[in-house]
Amino acid sequence: PLDLYFQAHASGDSDDIRRAFHPDATISWVHEGDIKVEDRETYAARFRGSPAHDEAERQRRVAFVDVNGDVAVARLELDYPYADIDSYMSLLRVDGQWRIVHKAYTRTLSRTR
Repeated sequence: PLDLYFQAHASGDSDDIRRAFHPDATISWVHEGDIKVEDRETYAARFRGSPAHDEAERQRRVAFVDVNGDVAVARLELDYPYADIDSYMSLLRVDGQWRIVHKAYTRTLSRTR
């Protein structure tokens, strides 16, 4: 699912998000002091089906993965021209398939668009 997540960011394909995230998954972040939460479908709708104009300048990497039985956590780092995004993914193996069940992230602006 982490590869699918990166692929979705590179291509803009919302179906990759749907395959990576469990249908009941949530995405959380803090905005102006408030916790914001989205479901998978709302998050997937952000992916418009084409790569970002600055895709060639974007870098993504897995910082770590820790697996214990059917539970895993991962930290992903996205270095984009305008921001650095750190995401912490919680994953579960459901019916033999790994799926992201929660994403919590923070974004640090590095330049304005």
